[in-house]
Amino acid sequence: MTSSAMTQVLALVFAVFAFMTGTANGVDCSTRQMCDPKSRRILFLLDASLSISQPRFDSEMVDFVINTFCGFRDNRLGARYEAGVVVFNQFIEEKIPFQEYDPDAFETAMRQKVRNKVPLRCCTTHAEAAILAKELFDARDAVEPGFENIAFFVTDGVPYVNYFSGQYGVKSSNKAKQFYTSRGLNWNDWSNFENELVYTQSDNLSDRDEQRVQYGIKTVPRAMAALKNAGVRVFFIGVPHKSPDRAVNIDYFNGKLPNLEVCYTNTDPPSGEETSCGTMEYSPLVSEPVDDHAFRVETWDLEPLITQSLDKICRPFNPPGSTQTPTPEPTPEPTPLPTGAPTTRTPTTPVPTSSSCNNIPRDVMILVDTSESMDPNRYANEMMDVVKTAAAQLDFGVGSRVGVATFG
Repeated sequence: MTSSAMTQVLALVFAVFAFMTGTANGVDCSTRQMCDPKSRRILFLLDASLSISQPRFDSEMVDFVINTFCGFRDNRLGARYEAGVVVFNQFIEEKIPFQEYDPDAFETAMRQKVRNKVPLRCCTTHAEAAILAKELFDARDAVEPGFENIAFFVTDGVPYVNYFSGQYGVKSSNKAKQFYTSRGLNWNDWSNFENELVYTQSDNLSDRDEQRVQYGIKTVPRAMAALKNAGVRVFFIGVPHKSPDRAVNIDYFNGKLPNLEVCYTNTDPPSGEETSCGTMEYSPLVSEPVDDHAFRVETWDLEPLITQSLDKICRPFNPPGSTQTPTPEPTPEPTPLPTGAPTTRTPTTPVPTSSSCNNIPRDVMILVDTSESMDPNRYANEMMDVVKTAAAQLDFGVGSRVGVATFG
């Protein structure tokens, strides 16, 4: 070719390996629903109480978290995504600190710090988890503002804490006590915490029903109110209890309990059962609309659990105090799929509607990933569609040469 029609060799290396598969150590992000691009910070708060069962926690619970984070990420338009993980039982622990992750890095963190690393213990300490969550969001917001903050509780039961002596009692463990003492809680007067929480304690077995009710109607609601008032979007997802007859009552979290009444029957007293009841002083515990922020699944089948979670996370949200319906951020239109192609939404690269290559002769080589991680159906349909669409947009001049090579 002459110098006036300079040949330009364009290596269009389609990073279709990432674009089409989004694979994270075997997790295929492309099969998950993607939210519209928006910077989000999500804290997974995982119930690590005994009723979850250790095999379920180390398998389904961990896989659910990995896939959910993978599925709601869409980093077009400069959107950023941070994640963290807290586990709660007798001990309330930050297992993965907030930071930006890609799916690979987050899955690695879950495998290194959570899977097979969290022995289950009594109890279901929602209030303490909410207190730690608010602290973590406040600290991160001070450094990196501008994210939608999401607290995502995954639990199998309504609140329960044991402040007594015994194997799982707070009083029996220095590690458990550290959570309270480090926050200035006076052991003899738990109500002394920012005038928000009410704790009573007694080693008298006959007091347990009243104390558990107080925890459910005052302590947990006040902690959740503080978390929501900090601008955090709060979800509660109910997962199966290992004893089906004790499944989580999701109405406790969504504000649909009759008369907001909480009751607890204490079977410990030697004299026989004792029942106490009380009315929640704050409800709902989740963000509104409540049906978008609280739901329960009947089995550990991961597909419906992940799908429902992503569907709800991706819905528009009005932060507290907002009076306007949020306007979704503009997103590029996806490339149309040929008839018969999968309909799962995938991240797409916007294609120009008009070319700007000025009819210049070019030599073009399109390199296509054909490694085993590619889905055969998506390769045959979407990959080829991308290649053809890109080639059509280049406005080749007379004398241009186009080639396609594969690697893998």
